[in-house]
Amino acid sequence: MTPFVITNDGSVGIGSSVPTAQLDITATSQQAINIRSTSGSGNIVRINNTSADTTPFIIDVNGNVGINTGAAVAPLDVVGKLLS
Repeated sequence: MTPFVITNDGSVGIGSSVPTAQLDITATSQQAINIRSTSGSGNIVRINNTSADTTPFIIDVNGNVGINTGAAVAPLDVVGKLLS
């Protein structure tokens, strides 16, 4: 297994010698990503589609998940329509 590689196009592989995305993490016997916050407040994960995104996907330090909101107020906080 390759522990870490950066390809000529800037893709990063962790546990992968041939990254198939800008960041490709391959794990076989443990978690692929473990993110911890030591600040005690705010979001520990935020995914934006633009630099000024007002409708991101977030996970805050309390484990609340927000979709289309920067501040989740419940375990699952979805702002907008749910279609079935």
